[in-house]
Amino acid sequence: MSYLCEMKVNHFVRPILYSLLLAFIFMSIQQNLHAQTNQPIQFIGKLTDHQSEEPIPFASVSYLLAKRGVTTDSAGNFTIPYSSFGAADTLLLQSIGYSSLKIPLAKLNQENLGTIHLFVQAAK
Repeated sequence: MSYLCEMKVNHFVRPILYSLLLAFIFMSIQQNLHAQTNQPIQFIGKLTDHQSEEPIPFASVSYLLAKRGVTTDSAGNFTIPYSSFGAADTLLLQSIGYSSLKIPLAKLNQENLGTIHLFVQAAK
């Protein structure tokens, strides 16, 4: 009788243990792959006027491929989540009266972009 109980327990416990082991291995591999790509989760920065160093409030910060973006706050600060297109995308920074700035994500390797200066657009 005892032997039959052990067989039934093993019959139910083994698949559960195997499932847990596979889930653990999968999560470890996924976390390791994310760490290897070293992609930022978001970008943060501040837009300022090149000459005056004054912040540029309510400027547009967006992605060319992902077609989404944010605006800077009243102090020129922004936070934008990383593009779903990854390094193939380009960050576009623009504001009325200033020349637009395009930064390929492939050239960015850190989350904090610091202060970014925009130049006043030349009169035509």
